[in-house]
Amino acid sequence: AILIVGLAPTYLVGLQAQTATQQKEVAVTIDDLPLNGPQFDAVRLRAMTDKFVAAVNKHQIPAVGFVNESLLQVPGETDARTMILKAWSDGGVELGNHTFSHLGFKDASLNEYQDDFLRGEVVTRWLVKQRGQKVRYFRHPFLQMGPTRELEQSFESFIGERGYKIAPVTVDVMDWMILSAYAGARAQGDGEMTKRVSEEYLKFAERKFEFCEQTANDLFGRPIKHILLLHANELTADNLDGLATMLKNKGYRFISLEQ
Repeated sequence: AILIVGLAPTYLVGLQAQTATQQKEVAVTIDDLPLNGPQFDAVRLRAMTDKFVAAVNKHQIPAVGFVNESLLQVPGETDARTMILKAWSDGGVELGNHTFSHLGFKDASLNEYQDDFLRGEVVTRWLVKQRGQKVRYFRHPFLQMGPTRELEQSFESFIGERGYKIAPVTVDVMDWMILSAYAGARAQGDGEMTKRVSEEYLKFAERKFEFCEQTANDLFGRPIKHILLLHANELTADNLDGLATMLKNKGYRFISLEQ
């Protein structure tokens, strides 16, 4: 009996460690808020945003959305689009900086890039402050880091002094590229094709996760915590519920970007 009692805690610790290694984890990030791709009116944009927020809350996803504030400046719609951005924040999505104009670093000087970063946080910082929070994350447009290590380090020091960290990506399910087929089917009122594109998108997303899991194992010899890149468009909005369900079925739990 003494031997059994002595071994039990060790066995449980081992079992817990084994279970912990089996747990897949992913942080969800969404780029180009309030609207990625071809632009459309604020009423349709609000409906799209509501779908995002509903799926985020249904699956309890601690998501971060990266904002391009130039997308707010549409004549006659600036106030409406600002309120739509507020709806993301009110819905529990943390807002981050994605530059003002979605500027690529390789085509800009350090000063130009820093200026676009500063222009890109004005409304976002105001909205986040209303919630008693601070903007914490930046993502490079096009995932373009500085053309040299020195330029990138200078930029990261610049934003670090302002309380920001870089948000990297480990899984990109290419929704921005598949969007054109989805938008075309929607524009033509082709429900059958819309459904088919959605199904193929979810199949591709599942395969991409399997590929990235294998790549992580090849690189590190173990699973890693993943960061998923999505975009604020109708393809993603209409399929986020299905995407989240697929990931849960594959054994993932949703974690924050901070985690």
